[in-house]
Amino acid sequence: KAACAAENHAEAIRIWQPWAERGQPRAQSNLGYVYLQGCTDALKNNGYGSERDIPKGLALLEQAVAQNVPQAQYLLGEWLYSPTYSESERQRGLKLLEQAAGQGHLLAQTSVAHAYAMAGNDEKSFYWNEKAAQQGDAEAQGKTANMLSAGEGTPRDCERAWYWAEQAVAQGRAETMRMLANWYAK
Repeated sequence: KAACAAENHAEAIRIWQPWAERGQPRAQSNLGYVYLQGCTDALKNNGYGSERDIPKGLALLEQAVAQNVPQAQYLLGEWLYSPTYSESERQRGLKLLEQAAGQGHLLAQTSVAHAYAMAGNDEKSFYWNEKAAQQGDAEAQGKTANMLSAGEGTPRDCERAWYWAEQAVAQGRAETMRMLANWYAK
């Protein structure tokens, strides 16, 4: 990871490759990500490194998913959930995201919450937003407060809404600050 952060992609691949070949799931997941996205500065190479190899990246992520690695489930789920894939692949992507979310992967929880919100399933969106809120995600805390206040996907509960709003505000979430200010005004 330090090699990627230093934009030394060849070194990152050199380090992870033997571990991935030995079946080490975290190395497979990390290397899969490098091949899918590249570990490069977003302002260079159109955001992708020269090491980008989508088939290789997907194969590595599949290997790590088979070993139940939440990070790999999240990465592959995000990749497959994109609109460029068929509905069945998108559903598989959502299933992988839910598996990672169920294992406590914060980014997966927020992705699943968003996916269900876009699909109009407020109950599931609320459930995953609250899970992410419990892990300290300020945006999820604000969304949880808003949903509790409006009774979206859950019974209206102003006391719990207030709690989550204060948690988000304590982290500097401006949107929730405005919402809380309106509540105080009312």
